[in-house]
Amino acid sequence: MRRLRRDRGQSLLEMAIAMPVLLAMLVGICEFGIAWNRKQVLTNAAREAARLAVLPNSQLTDVEATVDSYLGDAGIAAADVNRTYSGIPGTTGQIVTVTLDMNHQLAFVGPVMDLIGGSTVPGAVTLTTTVNMRHE
Repeated sequence: MRRLRRDRGQSLLEMAIAMPVLLAMLVGICEFGIAWNRKQVLTNAAREAARLAVLPNSQLTDVEATVDSYLGDAGIAAADVNRTYSGIPGTTGQIVTVTLDMNHQLAFVGPVMDLIGGSTVPGAVTLTTTVNMRHE
């Protein structure tokens, strides 16, 4: 079957229209994955801190050092994370609460959506996690 002369640039035009959309989706998926990873790191750091805090004779400085270590291993600056501790030190049966939160900047999705025309997608999202455990 012969191609007609007027169909010569069709594939190129279709690719030019579809490629930016596909690339934006790919980058958005990657950004979501990074945010999800940071949320999991925060959750694990809070869980490890709470586990240490419920042990007998635990001190707040040890709990903070555990959080700092866990965040540092994941490449998150400890100064970027807000922390709230309660029930440390405590008595048997008392609840320990560890809350960590941080702002995660969306490097691509937020600014691009703003360029397209005012969206509800923020430039940053707040990642928050809270862990509760009972003292031993």
